[in-house]
Amino acid sequence: MSGSLYEVARRAGEWLRGEGPMSEIVISTRIRLARNIVGYNFLAHADADMRHEVAETASGAVHKATGLQDYMHVDVTGLDEL
Repeated sequence: MSGSLYEVARRAGEWLRGEGPMSEIVISTRIRLARNIVGYNFLAHADADMRHEVAETASGAVHKATGLQDYMHVDVTGLDEL
């Protein structure tokens, strides 16, 4: 699945829209690549091109995986500060 954060907020529960009795609750998730991918440096030792290639490789693998049809990739470098 691809789309904007606006689309996620539009169809998500009240908590994400900031409405309802529990709107002050925030849910956050993070996925961290904890192991090296064969043929690539760890991100701390990779240049910008290699980091981009790792992101594309990981995203492509997730899109091919079964059970992850609702996956949405958000490139945080493209988000504004807010």
